[in-house]
Amino acid sequence: MTRILTYEVTLYPDGVTVHSDEILAPSDIMKRNKKHLMAHFEKLSMHYLAISPEKGAFGVALMTSLGHYNDIYGMLKSQLGILSIKVFPIPRTIKA
Repeated sequence: MTRILTYEVTLYPDGVTVHSDEILAPSDIMKRNKKHLMAHFEKLSMHYLAISPEKGAFGVALMTSLGHYNDIYGMLKSQLGILSIKVFPIPRTIKA
């Protein structure tokens, strides 16, 4: 599914990103956002794919997805995720 989505999204490159089963379509203007979403829903329908509205978030300024923050300006890694890796204890023993 990701391959289909990634290919289809390249036809509408205005900041749209695909993460496994998530489509992020940031827009600063609601009218433009609606136009982009309708185009993407049409492409999904062509491939017999559907979205689940109750799992979606529409009209939000900031969205967290897979440890990243996404907004109209781009994507930023979650500092909490980075911190948890930095403070992870170094193993003291070697196991095979």
